Amino acid sequence: MFIYSRIQFIFAFFQRIHLILLLSVAAWKWMISGVEILFYVQ
Repeated sequence: MFIYSRIQFIFAFFQRIHLILLLSVAAWKWMISGVEILFYVQ
């Protein structure tokens, strides 16, 4: 039972990290596209 709860905790932890990674990658791509738009405007 203890091992099962430990596995569940680790799974939730990795799920949260996965979400943060997805958000940071999306923000990074949005930043790069914004910089490209600025260069095209100039």
